[in-house]
Amino acid sequence: MGMPGAGRDSYAINQTNWCQAYAYCAWAGKELCGALDGGAFDYGAFADSTQSVWMSACSANGAQQYPYGASFKPSACDLSAPDGAIASLAPVGSFGDCVGSLPGLYDMLGNVGEWENACQSSDGGAAADLCRRGGGGFDDIAGATCAFSDNGARNHQSGTTGFRCCAMLP
Repeated sequence: MGMPGAGRDSYAINQTNWCQAYAYCAWAGKELCGALDGGAFDYGAFADSTQSVWMSACSANGAQQYPYGASFKPSACDLSAPDGAIASLAPVGSFGDCVGSLPGLYDMLGNVGEWENACQSSDGGAAADLCRRGGGGFDDIAGATCAFSDNGARNHQSGTTGFRCCAMLP
């Protein structure tokens, strides 16, 4: 797991696969963000704020397209520039406008794509199952919305893939 070392405490954990993210959240007494009532949600429902906790938090329960509102702001989040310039991993909270619908939900778009508890079985076995990542990484396109989602094999690890744990409220 890409755990921060000296001088990296303020960076998102990256280089994690889905299983590592799921296990860490369970260890921390939380869940990998999934369905509104806990557990997994339907793989195809990633853009539905009534099913996905991550989408609901990013979009203010579906009321806005971006974590910061209805209109795109080119430098609000850690995403590649429209001119093709590639961004890089930044300390959490470096992009103060890229906050979700609750205080402290920094980097809802960009920085690292975040594993979600939504996977689809594959013919290659559990390690090859496709799982959702919300928000995109720093190398994704500028203009990504809260509904932006990609997928990766459950065992995929990269510098632009991390996770966010969710605490289910009583």
